[in-house]
Amino acid sequence: MILVLDDDIQRIEHFRRWYGDSVLVWVTTPDEALNQMRVQSFSAIFFDHDLGDKRLDFGVIGMARTMERESLAVDTPIFIHSMNNVGASMLANTLGHSHNVKVVPFGQMLQIFEKQDVMADETENADDTVQ
Repeated sequence: MILVLDDDIQRIEHFRRWYGDSVLVWVTTPDEALNQMRVQSFSAIFFDHDLGDKRLDFGVIGMARTMERESLAVDTPIFIHSMNNVGASMLANTLGHSHNVKVVPFGQMLQIFEKQDVMADETENADDTVQ
C-alpha cells in the first residue's frame, strides 16, 4: 500500500495512473495520515507540505513531530513532493535522521514518470513491430 497526503485532485489522478487505485491510500489532512500510519504499514509514503487550508501547514509539521515521537513509518521511504522548497525542507528536517526521507518536487516526479511512460510505449510499439 502507498499513502499519499495531498489535497490536489490533479496530483492524485497522477498517483492513480502511476500506482493504481488498488494500492493507493489517499488522505487530505495530517490527522488522517497519522491515523492510517497507526493502523497499517506502507511500502512508500508521499507528503505534500502546502495543503489548501493554510492553517494546516503547522499541522503537517505537527504530524512529522508526532511521527518522530511515536516512531511511525520509521522503515518506510518517505517522499516529500511539495513544490514549496522551504516547506519541503522544513518537513524533511522535522522528520530528522530516524526516517528515510527524500525531497522530490512533484514537477520532477512528473517528468520521471512521464519519461517512463514514453519508454514503455516505445517498447510496446517495438514489440508489435517485431511480431
